[in-house]
Amino acid sequence: MRIEAYNRDDVESNRRLRDWLEERRTELVQVTGLQVPRPSDRVGEPSPELTEAQRRVAELAALLCDGVPADPADRTVEQQGRWLLAQLLSWHRREEKSMWWEFFASWA
Repeated sequence: MRIEAYNRDDVESNRRLRDWLEERRTELVQVTGLQVPRPSDRVGEPSPELTEAQRRVAELAALLCDGVPADPADRTVEQQGRWLLAQLLSWHRREEKSMWWEFFASWA
């Protein structure tokens, strides 16, 4: 319950900060006539560094899963551990993506 209240306060604080910043943007336009450009959407392919990192992670995951049965019931303890380790290699990247999907979905 305390975490929920903390998160609610955090979200509300961020919303109020955003509103305050938008008010400052509007004031700047009124005072100076200058528009403050918004960041453009990123389009295109991932950077070569990111692509290379993803390739290496996929290669290592494939090596870890080599010979590991698809059905968890057929795996030994060691095979289950290798499979789990392979899944963890890109966990942070996957987790970060889902947070951004939720964030942008809330603005749609």
